[in-house]
Amino acid sequence: MVTPVVSKDPSLALPKEVEELVFYEYIQRKDSHFELDELENYIHDEMILNRAPMKYFCDLGINSYTVTTSGDVYPCQLLVNKKVFKIGNITDGKEILNNKLKFYASKQKEVVDKSKYEQCKKCYLQYFCTSCPASNYLLNGTMTPTFSECETNRQNIIGILLEYVSHLKKENVE
Repeated sequence: MVTPVVSKDPSLALPKEVEELVFYEYIQRKDSHFELDELENYIHDEMILNRAPMKYFCDLGINSYTVTTSGDVYPCQLLVNKKVFKIGNITDGKEILNNKLKFYASKQKEVVDKSKYEQCKKCYLQYFCTSCPASNYLLNGTMTPTFSECETNRQNIIGILLEYVSHLKKENVE
């Protein structure tokens, strides 16, 4: 899978068309049975059928944190050294740090909870999609999702499922 660069510098960004082309070339290789296994693994284990529904776009600052070598705690590695996102330090003491983590998590849930967004309420992938609040912040100054990739994500899932069904049909014919 192609992971986009998070930068305001447009020269570093991978054009959406190229990202989609690389993705579709990956799922449409027709050279071996291994490809069907990859698709099956992606559908069953990594992406769709056995993946637990996700209430949040990302669990940054809720269930996952980044700790720097100096002991500073941040919600995500992309936000390290951004003072506004520093949650605390491991030297703060267990109770104090625990309270800070709980407080930050409650604030973060308000931003990344999909159920509060109208676009998500109407989407059939509501509990399976992800978004990167940290990259939204770095690019737009807010952690609020932009929903700019929603249609691409839906089309990618449809493409994967159609490709998988196509391979299953071919395998059953042979």
